[in-house]
Amino acid sequence: MAAHTRPPKQGLYDPRLEHDSCGVGFLVHLKGHRSHMIVEKAIEALVSGASDGLLIDGVTLRLAQGEGKLIRGVGAALDEDPYVIAVSIKARELQGALLAALAALEENGQLDLLEDRWFGQVARRE
Repeated sequence: MAAHTRPPKQGLYDPRLEHDSCGVGFLVHLKGHRSHMIVEKAIEALVSGASDGLLIDGVTLRLAQGEGKLIRGVGAALDEDPYVIAVSIKARELQGALLAALAALEENGQLDLLEDRWFGQVARRE
């Protein structure tokens, strides 16, 4: 069996950031009920290191920070977008990588397209 080789660094892809157990996780209520407990569990997963990041609304991020949770938002200011990527304040390398990726997406016009697709039409940055 041939050894697995990763493609070379290109664009936003950097093979140094690859990990064997990467993936996306979702915390949901199986019956579709909305609950703040789900949000609290997601924040706790981030704080404990079980998760590297989460997409969170700005108000909830500020509330968690006010409760002493050591997390911060990465990207646009909280008053510009309803959602922000939250990471542990200890994850400096990840914060830098996310900022670089967001800047590249904004520069080439893809960030607004992604936001529209995921969240519907959003107010454009001036």
